[in-house]
This record gives sequence, structure tokens and C-alpha cells, in this order.
Amino acid sequence: MALTIKQNIVKEDLVDENGNRLGELKFNPNDTRIMQKLTKIVNDLTDKMKDLKKMDIPSVESLKKNKLEEIEDFEKFGEDFSKLNEAFDLEEQAIDNTIKELSDIFGEDTINVFTGGTKDIETLTPLLDFVMPYVKKAREGKVKKYTIKKEDADVME
Repeated sequence: MALTIKQNIVKEDLVDENGNRLGELKFNPNDTRIMQKLTKIVNDLTDKMKDLKKMDIPSVESLKKNKLEEIEDFEKFGEDFSKLNEAFDLEEQAIDNTIKELSDIFGEDTINVFTGGTKDIETLTPLLDFVMPYVKKAREGKVKKYTIKKEDADVME
């Protein structure tokens, strides 16, 4: 007697622009961790964006107007550079958290295929665009399973 295992694993080859196989994306859209972690990523990125907006970061144009020729010039605009540094730190934290959470779901090797080991969050957009419809469909299926249909409801009058 054999036990048949039904897996809902989605598998997709990862290829570069020339069609060279770089790896494989493998995930189960019904895995509860995916939606939880994707929600965490979106919330974290949203919070970081709000924090960045509150920081009163100097614009590139305002920095270009300032002449930075002498050491005193750098000291004079030190506060602006501190704000920029703080903003970059905040951005790096958000990217690190995103990469960590996605690595937990898809594996570090898979995420490295997308990022090339860099911290460019834009490189992960194709991954999210591909995965989201699968996860959304799986979530909708689970919600429907636990939602009472009006015609099925036993209402006492």
C-alpha cells in the first residue's frame, strides 16, 4: 500500500536575459509563513518610508549649491551629512529585513540569484510580482473555506 502525497509546490526555473538557467524558485503558496512574512515586509517598508519622510533630509539640489572645498565647508554642513547617513542606515535596515524575510521563505541561494548578493530591493520586484498572484489565490481559498455562505447559514428567526 502506498501513501500518495499531494504537494502544492510551485516550481519555476530562474533564467537570465540570455536564457541561461540560474536556479529554481520553489514555494508552496498555501504555506502560512509566506503571507505572514510578506505582510511583515510591507509593514516594515511602509514604516521606514514614514520615518524617512519625517527626517527632513536635505535635497541633492541643496547639497549641490554648497561648495565643499575646504574642511570647514564639510564641518559647516555636517548636520546635513548626518541626516543623509541616518537615512541611508534606515534604508539599509529595511532592505536587510526584506532580504532576510524573503530568504526565510525561498532560501538564501534563491534570493541571491535575484539580488546578485547586492542590497538592491528593486531586483526583488520580479519575485514578488510572480509570487503574489499564487499567494493571493491561496489566501482567498482559505478565507472562503472559513466563511459561511448566506444560503448555508442556519439562522434562527
